[in-house]
Amino acid sequence: MAKRFIPARVFRPALWLRVPVLIALVLWIAVTLFAIGGRIALPVTIWLELSFFVALFSVVVLYYWSMRITVDDNAITYQGVLAVRTCAFDEILEIRVFPIPGLTNYSVFTRATGLSFTSLIAGHKDLFDLIVSRSRLSVKHDL
Repeated sequence: MAKRFIPARVFRPALWLRVPVLIALVLWIAVTLFAIGGRIALPVTIWLELSFFVALFSVVVLYYWSMRITVDDNAITYQGVLAVRTCAFDEILEIRVFPIPGLTNYSVFTRATGLSFTSLIAGHKDLFDLIVSRSRLSVKHDL
């Protein structure tokens, strides 16, 4: 029997998280450019703080906008700013779900390494279900 092709699914951080950090970056850049363009005499500490917030939100935007988890027929792939990790479904041993106040953490354990994602990923429950079904794991419920 021929194997059925299932298109890859891509999961990314939720838009309600990505858009506000992008807006914050734009606002901090605007404030900094206004201060530079207006030749406003500000203390060095203010310039350092402006630089800090531009750098901070640049890193956060880069992190959230580049992160993606792709699930295809054979594996799950995490792609971030500095790393790409692929875990084949037959390598996955277990998935643990850790409820944290206001958040859920999913830890995927494999023979070699693992990966983790949270409920900040849009469609995190679908992602969890896909990993469980494609790795042929059974869901254990605590009683």
